[in-house]
Amino acid sequence: MNMGRKQDWAGFDGLASMAFMGVAAIAPLVVMVQPAAADTVRGSGTFLLEGRSAARITSISYQYGSESNRTLVLLLEDGRSITLGGRLLEGQNSRLQVESSGNADASGILSITYADANPDKISGKGLLDGQRYSVEFSRDRSS
Repeated sequence: MNMGRKQDWAGFDGLASMAFMGVAAIAPLVVMVQPAAADTVRGSGTFLLEGRSAARITSISYQYGSESNRTLVLLLEDGRSITLGGRLLEGQNSRLQVESSGNADASGILSITYADANPDKISGKGLLDGQRYSVEFSRDRSS
């Protein structure tokens, strides 16, 4: 319903015209979807990148994305963090195929065991920007 006026790209001009003429205008519906909150698990482990000293992992943060997407953030003792994103392998709730790490190329497989609906142990290896990496982590049972 144009009412003789040219509508702008979103049709708001037409809505304003209808409201001015006494016709009830319906505002466009905007749906905001917030990402799932990340959970953090304290524990200890090691992140080893080829050619560098091992870094101590003090905790991990994990987030469930859409469908089978997952993001793990390894929080290191020196304040750095390593982000590993990927997807669960079909039929394998405990194996994450790593596909990204921020702006770096990443690949690999991480095995994840759960206890009380939280990651309990994580281990695996792969490539991060062409360098081999390995991850070993165990959750602190008191957390």
